[in-house]
Amino acid sequence: MFSPASWKPKIKEKYIHAFILFGFAFAFKLHAAFALPIYLFVYFYKKNFSILHFLFISLTMLVSAIPAALFGRNIFEVFSIYFEQVGQYKLMSLNYPNIWYILDPSGTNSYESLKSASIYLTIAIILVIFIYLIKNKINLTLDKIVYILFISSYTCVLFLPEMHERYGYLPEVFSILSAVLNKKMILPAILINSVGFAAYGKYLYGSDIDITILSFLNVFAYIYSLKILIPKIIL
Repeated sequence: MFSPASWKPKIKEKYIHAFILFGFAFAFKLHAAFALPIYLFVYFYKKNFSILHFLFISLTMLVSAIPAALFGRNIFEVFSIYFEQVGQYKLMSLNYPNIWYILDPSGTNSYESLKSASIYLTIAIILVIFIYLIKNKINLTLDKIVYILFISSYTCVLFLPEMHERYGYLPEVFSILSAVLNKKMILPAILINSVGFAAYGKYLYGSDIDITILSFLNVFAYIYSLKILIPKIIL
């Protein structure tokens, strides 16, 4: 029978494979970038592969664009299309229940003044968490990578601007994986995914749900998850 406590498989450390797969993910969808922090964390923490490995991301994206290029598209549009998307919507949140719905429910009054600050805040929170973990010299097992990826991706969607409700799928999936590994995460995982379903319902069906309340629940789930997982990671 599966026992999360005994689930400690060896990390194979096939970094080139990991970067190539990440490149394909990024070529399909911009918010694959929410997984980038774990790559940076592993690089700075383990220091056992070259920073040039990150070039495999761009190379893979170019290779994935070859079929489109054969039909007349500019191969470099695989990059430029993402730059065009950034700043396309002048709202702090696009139906994702994050902290900005609490501070400015309309999402319009604070965009110009808070957009840059929100990006710096997100980076700062992730850096503080990562520095704390590095200083504690954690044993980076596969289950801890799951926890760190969940925390960093959740931080991104909660604090970055212009987040759609669908951007929450990465932390939602990894909340479930975290709950499988740690039963204390069952309640946060249920809460996180319930908030996600409710946000989708408001978008798809016009459900009469106060997204500000969902935002409070989401922030609570985030803090609760940190309280559970940070001590678990540094053990």
